[in-house]
Parts: sequence; structure tokens; C-alpha cells
Amino acid sequence: MKKFRYAMQNILNIKYRLEDQAKGEYAAAQAVLNAEVRKLDLIYEQIREYENSLKQLVSGKLDFQEIIFTENAVELKKNEAKEQKKKVLAANKAVEIARQKLNEIMIDRKTHERLKDKAFEQYMLEYNKEEALAVDELVSYRHNNKDE
Repeated sequence: MKKFRYAMQNILNIKYRLEDQAKGEYAAAQAVLNAEVRKLDLIYEQIREYENSLKQLVSGKLDFQEIIFTENAVELKKNEAKEQKKKVLAANKAVEIARQKLNEIMIDRKTHERLKDKAFEQYMLEYNKEEALAVDELVSYRHNNKDE
């Protein structure tokens, strides 16, 4: 009997490549999200530093120019944090979209793998039938030639 060959192997290979590509896109989106989160954390750290500096300025000798500068810096950083939050949300949405795409591609690939497995099972059933038929023919031939 001939060797098992899955008729849609080319399609399955394409599904593997699409899955690898989707995994790369997901990893890239996750890296962007991580970078945006790090930027937001840095902004929050700067806000805390400015607020601590402001507390020290208010509690010590009053330097109004420095206090106003620090208050403005805090407000500026808070606005920057709001903008960065928007970027984080957008990056998070991109990660979710990439994850959904990867999930769909993986489901499609698994479907094709199941089809291949079923085709192989069918091949094995046919192979076993042919093998049993060949054994029956051999036994029948030997039995018929034994009498001669």
C-alpha cells in the first residue's frame, strides 16, 4: 500500500505559518504595551517626586517661584499621565485584538490537524483491511495448494 499523504498538507503548512506570524504580532503588541506601561509608571514616579518636593517647599522657607514651578510641573505630569493612560489603553486594545486573532488562527489550525488525524485513521483502516485481505488470500492459497 502506498504511503500516507494528507491531501491538504499545504493548507496545514500555511496555517502553521499564519500562526507563527500571529504569535509574532501578539508578542510585538505585548512589547509595546509593556513599554507604554513602563512610561506611565515613570510618569507616576516623577509626579510623586514633584509632590514630595512641593511638600518640602511648602513646609520650609517659602520660595513662591519654586512652589509655583513645582505645582505647574505636577499638573503637567498629571496631564502627561492622562495622555499616557490613553496610550496604554490603546496598546492594551491592540494586544487584545492580536490575542483574538491568534486564538482564531490556532482554532483553525487545530481543526485542520484534526482533519489530518481523521484522514490518517481512515488510511489506517483501509491499510488494515488490505493487509487482512492479503493475509486471507495467502492463507487461502496455501490451503488450496496444500491439497495438491
